[in-house]
Amino acid sequence: MNIKGTLLCTLMMISTASVWAQKNSTRTTTYKGNKLEWEMVNDKVTSVSQYTGKDTIVKVLNRGHLLSLNGVKVGNDVATKTRKSIEKYLKKNIAKEKMKVPKFNNNDLRIHLSNCVLNETGKIVYFELFFFPKKDDLQLYPNEYTPEVKAYLSKVEQMVDNAPLFNNEQQQPLYFAEPIVIE
Repeated sequence: MNIKGTLLCTLMMISTASVWAQKNSTRTTTYKGNKLEWEMVNDKVTSVSQYTGKDTIVKVLNRGHLLSLNGVKVGNDVATKTRKSIEKYLKKNIAKEKMKVPKFNNNDLRIHLSNCVLNETGKIVYFELFFFPKKDDLQLYPNEYTPEVKAYLSKVEQMVDNAPLFNNEQQQPLYFAEPIVIE
């Protein structure tokens, strides 16, 4: 093999190693006895360096979509009527409980239910609530939750725990990330 061939071979090995280094990984979390396996995605994010004040590119590992629930592959083809049933159930019960929309800095919060997981029987086994202070604002982080927000979250968790089984025609765990706007 000549020098060009050796160089080409070396470059191909470096390129292949780079692709493997970019390979997504997974992370498993447990919530109320259920094991959720999430895809972890390598992302590059531009941020401002606190030391130089210049833009820098930082590699981060973000949580992607749910891959499995208790070892069973999760489907993401959730029927519109199932999503609408969940939305109707939550809104009806929030109204029934006369739950006030929590405030943050004297503004009503916008509330989204997202990353919802249904098991094979149609029971909601995982969900996340996101609270937004303003229309185009970032979500509140848990360390910013006021007692009012925590109480609201607790009541919604109770509602979800007591929710009926929702239609799951596929007989497999289902996941949807698209938010349901609650308030």
